[in-house]
Amino acid sequence: AHIHQDVKFYKNDLANGIIDLKNWYFFRNLSNYTLNWEVLANGEVVESGTIDNIVTAPQAKKTIQIPFKTAFKKDVEYFLNVAAVLKTDEPLLKAGYRVAYEQFQLQQANVAIPEKATKSLTFKTKGDIVSVNGRDFNLTFNQKEGALTTYNFKNKSVLESGPKVNFWRAPVDNDYGAGTQKRYKEWKDVVNAAKVTNAVKQLSKSEVQITFTRDLFGGDAKLIETFLVDGNGVVKVTNELKALKGKHSDFYKFGNKLVLPEAYKNITYYGKGPFEAYADRQHAAKMGLFKQTVAGQYFPYIRPQETGNKLDVRWVSLIKEDGSGIKFLSEKPFSVSALNYREDDLHSGDEKGQHHVGEIDPRKEVFVNIDGFQQGLGSINSW
Repeated sequence: AHIHQDVKFYKNDLANGIIDLKNWYFFRNLSNYTLNWEVLANGEVVESGTIDNIVTAPQAKKTIQIPFKTAFKKDVEYFLNVAAVLKTDEPLLKAGYRVAYEQFQLQQANVAIPEKATKSLTFKTKGDIVSVNGRDFNLTFNQKEGALTTYNFKNKSVLESGPKVNFWRAPVDNDYGAGTQKRYKEWKDVVNAAKVTNAVKQLSKSEVQITFTRDLFGGDAKLIETFLVDGNGVVKVTNELKALKGKHSDFYKFGNKLVLPEAYKNITYYGKGPFEAYADRQHAAKMGLFKQTVAGQYFPYIRPQETGNKLDVRWVSLIKEDGSGIKFLSEKPFSVSALNYREDDLHSGDEKGQHHVGEIDPRKEVFVNIDGFQQGLGSINSW
């Protein structure tokens, strides 16, 4: 609906609050519409207002100045939201209904990264297990599996497993139409099949680095996953994929997947929303700060498949019922999903199955994907 709306907005001179409005109707002006606007600072509304008169002839364009007064602060991201709203009731639509909207970025900003730690931490190795210990927290890594296996804070479990590199998603209907569920299959379990080597270093009194290296496809590619743990309990995860030789298919995504305990019931994120968004289906989703439930992330398509992705996320927090939680952020925007379903729960296999949404039950755990990239949903040539 957002793409096909008959009132559209275009940037003009955003620094001075000037935008253009185009009335794409053929036979009506905009006398029954007002323009509502708001300024967001890091996703939160800091100023808003209404312009009552936006009368514009059919097929005509009008220049409008948004009278915001907000003084932009350094290292804060600002957006302008505008919406055309009905003044009075119309057939099937009540006064106040939003018939068109758009968002413009007023100022870019980098995500605030955690301060450099000064608290000390240590590590020790026993067999295949590397333990990293700091004040109030402890992490363990399995060198044989090449994985972070536990993270405890004040003797409470923060996660059940992960982050683990992942290239796979539950194929969508269009993936089956294009046959990518078979062409991309070599990436599904490639991480599990690869042999792991590792290195552990104490970089400083407040930083320990654990690196896992995997040779994929018999050496055709190299995957390097680095965990940098600091004295504050912050873990920086870096994934690097090097294509060396051979010919291989594309893959659905590149990121990490984690499993969190069932106590994580809520999700708060700063990114595009409030509904799911993907690279080729995102224009209706706009930047904002959204507070939602994990149970509400799953969209009940008739046939189970990939769902719930949030795009251009700056940061996301998964929150327990007691208010504690875990926060993910990145220097670059990323994608995130958090579901009570595993990928395999939503995957029909090599052939498109006909089971339905009501035939699978949610799990207690929370399955999180943090992705730097995910392929679009397609449909141009996959019917």
